[in-house]
Amino acid sequence: MTTNIEEKVKSYYDQFYAEKKEWLPIEAYYFFKYLKPQGRLLDVACGNGYFIINALKYGLECYGVDISSEAIKIAENTTNGKAKFYVSPAERLPFEDNFFDYVTILGSLEHFMDKEKALNEVKRVLKKDGQILITVPNSNFWGYKITGRKGTEQQD
Repeated sequence: MTTNIEEKVKSYYDQFYAEKKEWLPIEAYYFFKYLKPQGRLLDVACGNGYFIINALKYGLECYGVDISSEAIKIAENTTNGKAKFYVSPAERLPFEDNFFDYVTILGSLEHFMDKEKALNEVKRVLKKDGQILITVPNSNFWGYKITGRKGTEQQD
């Protein structure tokens, strides 16, 4: 069931991706050196699928979810059908329990409507011996230092 708040957040990100905005934390690429060249990876709040493009090079079966249907359209085109994408908030992942070997949440956890619920969903879909990578900006975030700005356009 979609809430009014969820619709507002979805609308914000649909506009965001329609304007082709995107970035990916560079530190996320270090995760690749810890991956086995097999298994399933879920990128939560996958945006335009840029991280997944790189994960596909490692032979992983890749999935992405994002609340924005615009982001998912871009991701599907970007990966040429080599990954599976779903429009879904992080708080309601459309997968069975213990399905993924790897889950990534890259620079988006701080934007989730219900962080605890989203993390419980990630725990549910991640295999017991699975690995997770979560990145969040902090006061030392290089993007803040370059731009002189802190925070994002999205309001709480």
